[in-house]
Amino acid sequence: MLQITGISSAVCTMLLELARHGHATERASQELFHNDLMETQRDGDLTEEKMSDLTYIDHLVKEVLRLTPPMGGGYRHVLRTMEIEVSCSPAH
Repeated sequence: MLQITGISSAVCTMLLELARHGHATERASQELFHNDLMETQRDGDLTEEKMSDLTYIDHLVKEVLRLTPPMGGGYRHVLRTMEIEVSCSPAH
């Protein structure tokens, strides 16, 4: 359930950002058109090979996930005590 929520959140955020940045929407549309993936051109399934050609859209997705990760924070535990300059993170 959490993964599905995270994915839908990322998709909504990406659509919102595309609406805010028309140049990105135009470039993504051009990439889809160039790879024959626009609805009027589709003549088959979306294959892994076709998806690997969508480099700009891949970058868009990664940037959205970087800026607004679906799950906030990195839930990590320190395995051994670390000292970084003046702060200390004790092991749990």
